[in-house]
Amino acid sequence: MKIKLFVPYFNEQMVARINILSAMKWVDEIHLTEANYTFQGKYKDYSFDYDIFSGTVDKVNYHAIDVKNYFLFNRRYIPHLGGQHRPEWHPKIFFNTSWYNEGVQRNRSCDRSLIEDDDIIILSDIDEIIDPRKADMIIAAVEKHKIVTVRLNFSLLYFNLFSRSWSGPSDYSYRIFIMKGSEFRKRNFDYDTLRKLGERSQLLNEVYCLPEICGFHHSWIGNKELIKVKLNAYAHVEHRTIDNDEHIDACLRNGKSLFDNHELIVDNSIELLEEIELNRSRYKSFFFE
Repeated sequence: MKIKLFVPYFNEQMVARINILSAMKWVDEIHLTEANYTFQGKYKDYSFDYDIFSGTVDKVNYHAIDVKNYFLFNRRYIPHLGGQHRPEWHPKIFFNTSWYNEGVQRNRSCDRSLIEDDDIIILSDIDEIIDPRKADMIIAAVEKHKIVTVRLNFSLLYFNLFSRSWSGPSDYSYRIFIMKGSEFRKRNFDYDTLRKLGERSQLLNEVYCLPEICGFHHSWIGNKELIKVKLNAYAHVEHRTIDNDEHIDACLRNGKSLFDNHELIVDNSIELLEEIELNRSRYKSFFFE
């Protein structure tokens, strides 16, 4: 039996480092998959860099995938009259294309040929990090229930700036799934479908959720330029309007969310991951004062 983590990757070097160094404490294999196009269909260079890690990386399996023949691209122009009276892509078409591409990368990041029935597999995004101190409890729950999800503290922009009003299941649960390989095979899971069902609260009565917080969703942690790159790449194209320097600067300066109707609060009482707590000087600029 091996514990195997499967995650898609974009360019989140710092968060990837924290995730992988944390996972190395209890996971046997880490499979990280990077595509050469963004969800919005723009070409990108591969960016994963082993040099971001300290110590051994023998558990890390990096998979660079060429998705040119798998992603959808807006090659056929369907005009939509935009706000400035110029033809542009209809928002619904652009939105659906980006969400489809996100699903393709998620599904290709979980290689069925690498999964044995007695394995425990973890499906998550790169910025969703299980606390290794909760590992024994999670493993025991998987052995009992075959498939589980966990609750996460959700911080945005800074490690100590936490969300209080995000949509979907409470405590950012039903995003990470941990299960036996036999359960994955039996149900013939589509990773992205499982994820989207979870986000829509459609698995609340089907998948057991551990009662306590077991990790962190450290989202949009980085400087303004990294945030802008992600906004121009990820699937939520409905948020393209927030891609401007003034808005991002104000959010970083004032500790406010990038998104409307989203409450954030500083909470320094929450014990963070060991990698962050033991190296606070390294991550000093990513705490909101």
